Amino acid sequence: PALSKWIKDAGGDCISYDPRGSAVEAHRQAGLDAHIATADQIDLRSGSVDITHARFLYGWLDGDREAALREAIRITKPGGRIVIIDYDWSAIKFGDAEVGDEVKERLYQIFSLAIDTMKMAGFDPLYGKYMTEDLSQISGKITSRYGGTIVMEPEGRRSVFNGTLGDQ
Repeated sequence: PALSKWIKDAGGDCISYDPRGSAVEAHRQAGLDAHIATADQIDLRSGSVDITHARFLYGWLDGDREAALREAIRITKPGGRIVIIDYDWSAIKFGDAEVGDEVKERLYQIFSLAIDTMKMAGFDPLYGKYMTEDLSQISGKITSRYGGTIVMEPEGRRSVFNGTLGDQ
């Protein structure tokens, strides 16, 4: 709930949705407005949200990505933004770490096991590698990409992502 809490503490309104009751409860215990819902069925009016944010969501969805993206587009205001974050976990490198080769090799082994575990749990740890292409085929409206983050604007306005969002 850290991002949601930061938005609330900064004076903004934030509503969190998650299909897991434990995640919703954690948000509520932090004093946040949270509801149980899936990404393709959010109980908000069309065009009612300034920013729709999804972090590590699309790597879990597989066949439901199109429905989730259409729902994000539906609830986002004209001129609003959709921010989606998913990584390519295989791209993490330990080459610059100031440790010996033996430690680096062990880190790679551990990380390979973590990637395999993510796959077994139903998560696509490589989704960040191809998400721009995948999501642009669904919407065709991706306006920028920064690492594992893409910014979409349903009305096609231009934006920049450099840690913050803004018009240019």
